[in-house]
Amino acid sequence: MANEHLQRHMALFLALVNTQTGLTKHELYTRIHGYDPDLKRQSATDRKFERDKKALRQSGLTIQTVLPHGEIDNKETRYRIDPSAIAPLEAMSFDSDERFLIASALRYWQGEATDSDSRMAEIKMRANPEFSGMTSAPVSATGRAIDPALRALRDACDAQKVVRFDYQRPGSSQARERRVEAWAVVYFDGRWLFTGRDLWAEAPRTFLLRRILSDIVIENPDADEPAFDRPVGAADSALADLRELWQQQTAVVSVVPGSDADMRLRRRESTTADGPRLSVHYSDLELLADELTGYANDVTVLEPERLRDAVAERLQRIASMHSDAPVTHEGAGDE
Repeated sequence: MANEHLQRHMALFLALVNTQTGLTKHELYTRIHGYDPDLKRQSATDRKFERDKKALRQSGLTIQTVLPHGEIDNKETRYRIDPSAIAPLEAMSFDSDERFLIASALRYWQGEATDSDSRMAEIKMRANPEFSGMTSAPVSATGRAIDPALRALRDACDAQKVVRFDYQRPGSSQARERRVEAWAVVYFDGRWLFTGRDLWAEAPRTFLLRRILSDIVIENPDADEPAFDRPVGAADSALADLRELWQQQTAVVSVVPGSDADMRLRRRESTTADGPRLSVHYSDLELLADELTGYANDVTVLEPERLRDAVAERLQRIASMHSDAPVTHEGAGDE
């Protein structure tokens, strides 16, 4: 899948650019998710590695090969990216739009990992007096920042396995077990989603990872053969369906000019504006309600009514959790 290829290319780039002496194939296969260090599968992994190197070279990077003792095709051959081809950070400068994009990327990283590199990048950005400081996500009514199911589902998709997990739909009082053929994990509208064939419903379904309430159980994880034949282009089809839903659904809100809600919502893809009145597209009403709740009084929901009610319910839930603090309901009321 294209998403997996890009993730592996990025991991390979980071590994090769962060070494002075170079890394052997075995070291790369051991460190990078998507490669298999098992010698029995080395031929297939070697072919994947060669394709990935070609992709990096086509993007303009120079991959250096260090041959020990002048030998060719030695197992100790080491690889690295030519450091002279990478501009030093001190030479880079960014305009306001570029800084906004970097801030958005930092928010994405924080959802995936908490490694020292991403934390250091945020510290450096915040130290810039021209930076707007938008790496902090708005207050969430749910409080679940990282999707623990992500890695397990990626592995299941790679191996084409059947998985089981407990899933709670919006408005349901309890979770229900799902048994699903793992087709693809996709990233859309700032969220991770999982798509596959629901074997209980006997139909394709898409699941939001944040609504998975249990560990992922992979059936027959040690079996070498795939458990099913995955449809061609499963990830692309899932994204196309989400894109169509996004285009069909719009909400109308009023924002406080210059506020965090104003800057974020105005920059969303396909947003149209009439002064402080914004029409924003969305793929999931419950997710949009979570986001709008986080902006508190900086946003007022005008339509649809279901969205206004959903935001009001979340505000009431937060108010009940902090009963000593006065809370208004401007975010869910009329303009």
